[in-house]
Amino acid sequence: GNCDFATGRCRPKEPLDALCTEHTECDSGYCDRDLALGAGNCRPLQALGEPCDEDAMCADGACLEDICGPGLCDDILP
Repeated sequence: GNCDFATGRCRPKEPLDALCTEHTECDSGYCDRDLALGAGNCRPLQALGEPCDEDAMCADGACLEDICGPGLCDDILP
């Protein structure tokens, strides 16, 4: 889960559409955040071939030329 610094207690990860500031706060592992605002919402990960803005958006962890692609190790190792 996550640490709630206000209470000093653990809390579960946030569901989709919940408010977040870090990827680690979300159950999906992706927080679609506006860096100017410092917050955003938990969103689902994108599959291979889907559009992306950053590696964290992709289920395989690689955003290549704005499209989710396989991670670098996937290309090297069988």
